[in-house]
Amino acid sequence: MRAAFAAAGLALALAACAPASGPERGVRTVAASPGPLPSYDGYGAAVGAQEIPWTRRTLADDFIELTFDTEWGLRANRLLKWDRPVRVSLMGTELRGYRGYAEGLVRRLDAATGDGLAITLVEDVADAEIVFRTAPRAAMKAFAPEALCFFQPFSGDWGAFIASREGAGDPWADLDRLKAITVFIPAAAAPHEIRACLEEEAAQALGAYNDLFRFEDSIFNDDAAHLRLTAFDALMLRVLYDPAIQPGMGREETREAARAALGRAHGAFGAARRFARIGDDVHDDLLARVRAARSRSESRRWADRLVGEMETRERPDHRLAEALVLRAQLAFRDNEAAAALADVQRAETILARDLPADNIRLAIVRATAATLLQREGRARDALARLDLSIPVLAANAYDRHLALALRWRTASLSQTGDKAAAAPAAREALEWARYVYGRDSEEVRLWSRQFRDMGLLGRT
Repeated sequence: MRAAFAAAGLALALAACAPASGPERGVRTVAASPGPLPSYDGYGAAVGAQEIPWTRRTLADDFIELTFDTEWGLRANRLLKWDRPVRVSLMGTELRGYRGYAEGLVRRLDAATGDGLAITLVEDVADAEIVFRTAPRAAMKAFAPEALCFFQPFSGDWGAFIASREGAGDPWADLDRLKAITVFIPAAAAPHEIRACLEEEAAQALGAYNDLFRFEDSIFNDDAAHLRLTAFDALMLRVLYDPAIQPGMGREETREAARAALGRAHGAFGAARRFARIGDDVHDDLLARVRAARSRSESRRWADRLVGEMETRERPDHRLAEALVLRAQLAFRDNEAAAALADVQRAETILARDLPADNIRLAIVRATAATLLQREGRARDALARLDLSIPVLAANAYDRHLALALRWRTASLSQTGDKAAAAPAAREALEWARYVYGRDSEEVRLWSRQFRDMGLLGRT
């Protein structure tokens, strides 16, 4: 499930630093017309290429949590996976413009599952195994308030789905075989939202049903630090479709089979994950309380509790940095820029200590720090961080944050008085904005106005 609040954690959503009336707060009512993918040297080079340092036991335990437990609370006693070839279908005219992206995604999924599953892309095939459909955003939000998009074991459109749910229990509870899955995406979603939903929901519909905040290297994590399938995710799918792992197997039988499959698929092994599962429920509960709070002051109190809880861990992990950035976001919205910057810089220090320089989590936090520094008039400091983060964002195909980072790079260059460099930077940022938000989006119009006001674009 792609969470609606996904960008609020480590991905501070650079646009959260925009004025409160900015377009990030708006909701489209008509389908977007996405621009073409701009060129960028090294774009996508890191997708699926991450190191997997974990032991076989760690990975097998991760696999069990992904496939037997679900983010909606169901704990299965038998494995569910496809036992026949899978067709992925995009239904309707709104999704037709994403066929090119879906083709690349299906190729990656097919490669990940190996010979254990054949996956193909079809268009407007209503009875395909995995079908993507659009549905009314307000109705989806009423059904699943925290989800941007979600999947269900069902075949049909939104109206038929709602009718089927009247008086029904959990459709997953008694499911013993996968027959059809429908993924619902809000109508008129931004292009970057649609691509994010395609990416994660297609993978989850293959049988990796859970989202875990403790995963630092996975798309199956609602902090949205990864928007493309990682090497870890591909490995989990390869294990799931290893011929030795059969539908209906129990948890412990599957665990043992997964360890053997990991030996065949992965080979080399390293260390156990450096943090324990103990206390995960405490983290998740506090994070939910931050987001569910009815006032900004209440959110900040829970955010303080969350940071404090993460600080008490014997070996703090990426979730401490995430909590700090979340608290910074709340401080910034209360016009406490100094407090926000202090928390983001502390998060940057933590991640720089623990992660390689080309890690996407570190790049996101550095870009976030840059937005705050630029707004404080420290344009050169902002540029130094953006120069480190932008190539990493591009390599990981993190399109929305790349566009936003390019926007703030333009503003920083303009602030230093380097108009010769700022003008082409503005044009580049707009190219990415068209791809991320749509050619006719309010974001593109706003950015264009801002760049014209800076004297970087011709008046129209």
